[in-house]
Amino acid sequence: MHMRFYHWLFLLCMAVVLGCNKVEDEEIALRSETFNYTFNNGAMGSGTAYNGTHDRSLSAQIKIEELQDGRTSFSAILNGTIPGAVYKVHIHDYQSPVAPSFLPYKTTPNISILATDVVGNGATAVSGGISTMGYDQFINAYKGILIVHDPAVFSVTSMSTFLVFGKIGMKY
Repeated sequence: MHMRFYHWLFLLCMAVVLGCNKVEDEEIALRSETFNYTFNNGAMGSGTAYNGTHDRSLSAQIKIEELQDGRTSFSAILNGTIPGAVYKVHIHDYQSPVAPSFLPYKTTPNISILATDVVGNGATAVSGGISTMGYDQFINAYKGILIVHDPAVFSVTSMSTFLVFGKIGMKY
């Protein structure tokens, strides 16, 4: 009789152990968010509208995805690209516009987040990278500016040369 009791106790313990291990097997729900941008028609302020010759049908998306290791994946997706053209896509840190430049961003891109070249293919082109900045930090605390540069004219200070120009990160 004691043997039968221990047999049932053993089976009960195994059921509990196996049930507890199920939690480890479940996937952690990772988050993602997509930021959508239209062509730079001056929404960021007076004098910022694009004034070059690039087709104005270009648009952009930045997709960010939380990774299990705590890092974040950033993908720059450009629609309406010119085949073979190299588009520099950067995220710059926001700053309050101050003299002498009055730029709403730091001129050096934040390469730890996103600074990539997207090679146009006539349609949708994609490039990206991995950042050590966590998803929550980017979404809830980071203030940035997305810039897609005209492949024909590169400037970090002339906002009218930016094909796409907009805020990214936390809502501000």
